[in-house]
Amino acid sequence: MRTKRFLSVLLSMLMVCSIFGGLSVSAASSDYATVNGVKANVGDTVTIDYFIKSDCIWEDFQGRVTYDFDGLQLESFEMPDVTTGIMTNTLNKGFVYYTGVDIYSNYKFYNEVNFYRIKFTVRQAGSYAVNNVLEFADGNNADMIVDDGVILKPERLITREVVTATPKPTEPEEKHTYTVVGNAAFLSAKWDQTATADDMTLQADGTYKKTYTGVAKTDCATIKVVEDHDWTTSFGGAFDEKTQDYGNYEFSVPEDNSTVDVILTITGTRTKGENTITDGTVKVLVNGTDAPGKVVPLETAHYVAGEAGLCNGVAWNQADETNKMTKNEDGSYEITFKNVQPKEDGTAYQFKVTTNGAWEPGYDYNGEIVAGGANAELAVTEPNSTVKIILTADLKVKAYVNGEDVTPEPITTEPMTAETTNEKGETSGVTSLGGIYTGPSTGEVT
Repeated sequence: MRTKRFLSVLLSMLMVCSIFGGLSVSAASSDYATVNGVKANVGDTVTIDYFIKSDCIWEDFQGRVTYDFDGLQLESFEMPDVTTGIMTNTLNKGFVYYTGVDIYSNYKFYNEVNFYRIKFTVRQAGSYAVNNVLEFADGNNADMIVDDGVILKPERLITREVVTATPKPTEPEEKHTYTVVGNAAFLSAKWDQTATADDMTLQADGTYKKTYTGVAKTDCATIKVVEDHDWTTSFGGAFDEKTQDYGNYEFSVPEDNSTVDVILTITGTRTKGENTITDGTVKVLVNGTDAPGKVVPLETAHYVAGEAGLCNGVAWNQADETNKMTKNEDGSYEITFKNVQPKEDGTAYQFKVTTNGAWEPGYDYNGEIVAGGANAELAVTEPNSTVKIILTADLKVKAYVNGEDVTPEPITTEPMTAETTNEKGETSGVTSLGGIYTGPSTGEVT
């Protein structure tokens, strides 16, 4: 009789064709909810652990948990300490059904067990009740412990619940990668924003840091920090209002075998053009103290930086001692490269003269190179050529290949042609192609 009754109730549970009554929910004017008396904010996770203890051996049981699905979103239901013969159904909003049958081993709850654990996310403010209705529980000696939701022998079944509210997890911040770039000898590559070996590590205090050990003494190391292996967002020295970007960070290392820490502190965001980008500051420590500034030599030194085939196998290093120029008595500087081969693609070598181990000021055939200006070019057509480069006392570059002066003619700037304006307000001037322009005044000659 008892088995038939159990199976009929189990069948009705799985079909879920009836509604077992509602819950009363009171609207709340606050921005938080209460669940079984425990306060929780909207978005928080509420966990209810339901414990039971019984001095009877159970053969089977069945029950349901009711909740308000308008205010609570069911996330999970489990029976941690009941592992055999159980079935659960969570398909109907507002109800969770559970049943267990173990006529062979039976259920022994002599010690308190975690009968079920149910988790919700709070969807909106309000006061909510989550109720467990244990419909029946059969003992193996034909004793009914619970029948039709009524505990027949309260002293034989002890229950309690623990309600816990867990704050809504914070949205993870957008993660970025920060990389140290520059010409410093301790870097894995020169001015390579994709060099993952120079990626910084996020610290517990929110800063990013990259540590280099065994760093050699240097008068000037130049670095910057870039975001996400791209030059769009970079950090470094002083901020340039004109370019709306940070300059290079230059410092010196006073002694060999030093430890250099590069530290980036994110301070917020800033506007660059039409974009909002990350803003931050760079700090460098040498052996635990603020890095000293670069050491400016008492006497000016010049170097040739360019393509490796020209510059003793060293590519674009503005401070390599191999390519340091020698000062002459007349105030000029010179260097000779031997066994220079023509480039395989037949193009000219590119180079520039640098100053005191820094890129600026740089010099070419016409003198100081303006910001963004082109490099000097030098063609080598014969194998094993000898190339001499001279920086004159008036700071202009001259070049010789196998003793022949190959310095290009200086670029001269012609004065602008004077404009005349007729009675109609039209302007006349000679164009760059030699023609005569007549038209509305533009303030410029084209």
